[in-house]
Amino acid sequence: MSKVKTDIPNRLRLAMVGYLNTVPMVHGLKTSNHDYDIKLDIPANCYHYYNDGKVDVALVPVGVLPLLPKANIITDYCIGCNGEVRTVCLFSNTQVQNIKTVYLDKDSRTSVLLVRVLLTNYWNIKVTYIDMKAEKLVPDNLEDDEAILLIGDKVFDIEGQYTYKYDLGKEWKDFTGLSFAFAVWIAHPDIDNELISMLNNDLKNGISETDQSLESYKAENQAFDLEEYFSKNIDYDFDEFKKEALHIFLQMIADLPNPSF
Repeated sequence: MSKVKTDIPNRLRLAMVGYLNTVPMVHGLKTSNHDYDIKLDIPANCYHYYNDGKVDVALVPVGVLPLLPKANIITDYCIGCNGEVRTVCLFSNTQVQNIKTVYLDKDSRTSVLLVRVLLTNYWNIKVTYIDMKAEKLVPDNLEDDEAILLIGDKVFDIEGQYTYKYDLGKEWKDFTGLSFAFAVWIAHPDIDNELISMLNNDLKNGISETDQSLESYKAENQAFDLEEYFSKNIDYDFDEFKKEALHIFLQMIADLPNPSF
């Protein structure tokens, strides 16, 4: 039986990432008794919706948190991983020690900052960064000393096209021993706690029904194993380990030269 939508005071306006990894969350919101106004977009645009006051709550890249000092992190859930994340990767045709130039996919500030943190503090190499529509760069155009950062669903389409793939979730885990949160839910300070609790519960319900939420996607995504992706690569719990990792990450990006880049 389908659930009946009910209007609520102060109906929440939401912005969230429109990638495959948020499907269970979207499922929880759309099958809820509550009526949400949902915008689905790339991570960077979710930040702009929030910052411009167009939404009350947003799922944003953690890399924008220093730009939003009054934002409150809410809910028990995030977009995270505990090791390989699969959809945030540095690709190249050379080993990382030989990379001189990195092309940046700027759909997510978090991923851009994370690759900079790893190159600076883990791999200990200096490179030149170039912004571009990274998904338009093809392997044949990549020079021997170049690499490309790609994030999101587009990564599924180019896996195996490059000689080397550095999964940033795995590299962070190897570097710190910690899991990682790429995006967290934030709310403006005046948002009612009751509405936040409602949102948290609906996200919980959606995540608990991940298998059901993916039914319509299985036929469209036969090139890879959805169950493996959601069970091994995506971790939604915003637990103490991810909170510790977030604290360390924010300190590391503050210490980067030109951290606003």
